[in-house]
Amino acid sequence: MPSRSRSASAPWFGIGVLSLVVAATSFAVPAVLPKKAPTEANETLASSTVTTPATTTAPATTLPAPTTADPTTSVPTPTPTPTQTTPSPTATTQKPKPKPTFKAMTINPWAKTWESSGIAVTECPTCASGKRVQYLGQGHYVIVRLKDVKVPGKRTMTVIYTCACDDDPRELDVSVNSDPVHTLSVKGAGSWDTPARVTLKVTLAKGANVIRFFNQADPAPDLDQVLIR
Repeated sequence: MPSRSRSASAPWFGIGVLSLVVAATSFAVPAVLPKKAPTEANETLASSTVTTPATTTAPATTLPAPTTADPTTSVPTPTPTPTQTTPSPTATTQKPKPKPTFKAMTINPWAKTWESSGIAVTECPTCASGKRVQYLGQGHYVIVRLKDVKVPGKRTMTVIYTCACDDDPRELDVSVNSDPVHTLSVKGAGSWDTPARVTLKVTLAKGANVIRFFNQADPAPDLDQVLIR
């Protein structure tokens, strides 16, 4: 009986050992055997699954974006550099000079400024000038020289004189420059201390003028003052 049970279990033991050997060779054989070439199906699959190797892309250089003017931001306007220019001469309108006017003249015949001959000067408180010229006439004279007359033309001359000659008028000769002589016949106010007046028209030249008071032959009235207007 014992020998039958040992012979019955021996085949099962051999099968177990064989299984272990087969399992061990399944791990060792693939490592030893050369790899098989892929089949056509595998090639087709491989070709369909092959991916193009990624190309190395150089890192993109980031360029600064062009600056655009913000319409809401005011751009400062550059200040133009001032250029130095030579100012052109400005034409100035000159005001017309006022026309000169004739200045009234007051002449005292007894003043030492004037040229005279054969006369005498006496005080006369009632006269216009305070004095009077005596002994005029009979070749005695007074010459007044005006040096600078600005405005020429016709003027009115007033001769202030004294003469106590109501009954016997006296003559006074007056000449201006080279004009004809004016002969004035006067009577006076009846007193040598009371002045009287006589007027005549004369023409003055521009610049120098010469006025003569005389009577070549007879006595003349006394002279107090001469006005030219």
